[in-house]
Amino acid sequence: MSVVSSLPKARSSTSFMISLDESCTKSSSSSASLQDSFKNYRNIKLDDIKKKLNEANKTLRKSFRSNPDRMLNLRLKFIEQAKKYFGVPYAQKNFSPDSPEYNSKLFLDCCGLVRRVMRDLEYDFGFRIGGGNQAYMFDTLPKTIENLQDVKPGDLVFIKAIYYNPKMKKQPHNITHVEIMLGEGEKTIGARWNNGKVQIFDSYKFTSKSYHSAEYYIKSIDPWLMGFCRSYCSKHAWRYNTVLRHKKSIFYLNEHKKFLKTNSTNDLTAKKKKKKKKKKKKKSAKKKIETNQVSPVVENKKLEANDDSSDDQESQDSQEEEEQIENEDEPAEQENTPSSTAYYDDFYLLKSNNTNTNTHLRPYTSIERSFETLNL
Repeated sequence: MSVVSSLPKARSSTSFMISLDESCTKSSSSSASLQDSFKNYRNIKLDDIKKKLNEANKTLRKSFRSNPDRMLNLRLKFIEQAKKYFGVPYAQKNFSPDSPEYNSKLFLDCCGLVRRVMRDLEYDFGFRIGGGNQAYMFDTLPKTIENLQDVKPGDLVFIKAIYYNPKMKKQPHNITHVEIMLGEGEKTIGARWNNGKVQIFDSYKFTSKSYHSAEYYIKSIDPWLMGFCRSYCSKHAWRYNTVLRHKKSIFYLNEHKKFLKTNSTNDLTAKKKKKKKKKKKKKSAKKKIETNQVSPVVENKKLEANDDSSDDQESQDSQEEEEQIENEDEPAEQENTPSSTAYYDDFYLLKSNNTNTNTHLRPYTSIERSFETLNL
């Protein structure tokens, strides 16, 4: 933008120009640069806060998970939960149909018992255990306990053996059985026999009819107590989604969610508004579809009712019309009789009720109906 001004002087005139374009561009660029710099500064600060929160959360989780009192209480809770399944049969096929065990609502084998107890306490452990068998559990517990004195309540004892039947499916690491250690010497809780039930056994050592060359491995459940359940075996990944993100979990922290809410409140409100709009559109579309579906059904019902009433009237009047047509001698009136199926119109029936002439008892043809509607 330019402004030209001239000032008269004695016998001469001077002209000069003032340009405002550069100043406008400079001001706009400076405002844009300020906004960008503020956004960058804000993002850097938010990233720093996020890192600090993550570090604080990690330290809190580590200190909380490794708390010995909490781990001991969770071990005892694990044992008490396993005792609730005393008397549950091993498998239905191993009992006769007449026995009460056959009609049981629940059946638990050796790994099924451990999995059931873990899923009952998944909010206490902070994860949901996968659906693998005893071999999967074996790979998720790396620490082996060699001395029986170091065994704590809730530790698991695994049996590595070879099946007698060569047709039996070979398990990873040949792990065939698992039981829960009570922490009282060699006593365990488990589902051991095919035709047995969940109970306490005096020792984890026994002779099986299904396998031989048994080796016993006692594993510590400390990783599970600290909220970790992943495979430590290089051969078997056991990819199960065991992460539990729920408000009831002891490892759930609200601080990260609070940070996200403060960081993107506008985004959240916009998302909520979009969701509300989508819901409204869906509801309105459903209502339109319902009305479009219901309205023709109602109209068809009304038409059917009208057709039924008109058919009754037509059957009564058709007999009278036939008698009249036979008695009439005028050919013009006979030519005007409709060749197609005739019908009564609503306004014609009202006229026939008001008049007593014989002409109104005859049904209208399509031409006469059009004349009557036009009042001709």
